[in-house]
Amino acid sequence: MANASRRSQDLFVGELDRLTRFTSAHVDWDDAAGEDWARFLDGDLVVGYLSRKIPLLFGDSMFRGVVGVPVVYVEARSEDPVLWCDASVLHAAFGHCPRLAGLNSNSFSPDDLWYATV
Repeated sequence: MANASRRSQDLFVGELDRLTRFTSAHVDWDDAAGEDWARFLDGDLVVGYLSRKIPLLFGDSMFRGVVGVPVVYVEARSEDPVLWCDASVLHAAFGHCPRLAGLNSNSFSPDDLWYATV
């Protein structure tokens, strides 16, 4: 299991590097604090989120064509409630975070998911 965790971490860090090299975004992420999401900022504006738990990136159009395999890219502005997912799937993917139970799984934004799972 340790090897799978190491591969997952290597994939995450490699994708952080790729996305900052090929876009104007910079990363806000604290590995030492155990953060499971990296935020991408363009100035003070949040333009994307990359999950460390699962290979998933929510981001605006600047990430189109830049994301590496096997990361799933969902083009969505951070504040737009255009996402939906069965609550059981969210809990399976992100664990039972206390705020996740309050998330409207029929309509949420990347910001909402980030907040519910940090």
